[in-house]
Amino acid sequence: MKYHSLLTASPGLNTLPTNPCKLLDFNLLKLADGETYNVKSEGREVLAVILGGKATFTVNGITFEKVGGRPNVFNGKPHSVYIPAGAECKIQAEGAVEIGLPSAPSDDITIKPYVINPSQVANGVWGAAKSAAKRPECFSPGACFNNKTRKSAATSVPLWTSPIPTTSPPTSSTNFAV
Repeated sequence: MKYHSLLTASPGLNTLPTNPCKLLDFNLLKLADGETYNVKSEGREVLAVILGGKATFTVNGITFEKVGGRPNVFNGKPHSVYIPAGAECKIQAEGAVEIGLPSAPSDDITIKPYVINPSQVANGVWGAAKSAAKRPECFSPGACFNNKTRKSAATSVPLWTSPIPTTSPPTSSTNFAV
């Protein structure tokens, strides 16, 4: 079974050509200044992780202006926007922007959208032995994975980890581990 896919970084929405994961998915959105992307999250919760640049998000009528700011994934921790299941979302680029869009199934439509600032992002060590590396963790630790209790008791926030490329800074394509 193939567990890695080459994800292009073309303008617009980039999807994985194959995805062996039954629950998790990942897309890359690349917009030029002023471009917009509209999406309905249906039965999936989405974490919009700003890989580089800034964007304004309107999620279910709530607007988060000019989220982001780092030039690329190698310059600090990310800003992120949590997009709950069943939400309508408009993303507008404030300059060129690249956004990672990991998602997972969810039937909880009661969570409101919110922004996660870099100061709220902890570091963790992921992997083992020679593959262990420090990476930012976009959501709080201590979450469970069953559908009823997967939120941290302290913050009611789902658990996600920001996508980090396994190669040098993005050019025309980026490798992401799935």
